[in-house]
Amino acid sequence: MPLTGWLGDRIGKTSLYILSMVGFAAASALCGMAWDLASMIGFRILQAIPGGILPVVTMTLLFQIVPRERMGAAMGIYGLGVVVAPAVGPTLGGYLVEYVDWRLIFYINVPIGLLGTVAAIALFPRQKPTR
Repeated sequence: MPLTGWLGDRIGKTSLYILSMVGFAAASALCGMAWDLASMIGFRILQAIPGGILPVVTMTLLFQIVPRERMGAAMGIYGLGVVVAPAVGPTLGGYLVEYVDWRLIFYINVPIGLLGTVAAIALFPRQKPTR
């Protein structure tokens, strides 16, 4: 997390967001393909790097993009995801593990990550790197 601001300044916050989203989706796919415990641990560590960057750069972009008078609504929408995900995630994950396949708890992140990446490319303003 401490390196997120530095990386955002060097490559641009929008680029960092996009790279982190793609990295998280790719690492999630690798977790789904894990062949043993050691590979799962390695892939989860790999997944944690962009996973740790995403909330920090998301909040930074939110404060830079959204006008002050609309910040309450933006924080409410962001907070909705923060609240709903821990409520729905374990239930959905438990269902997938019990009735489908445990690998789906990781594969489900791939299309969501790709949709988020496409949306970021289409909608986010380009943040230029600083020197």
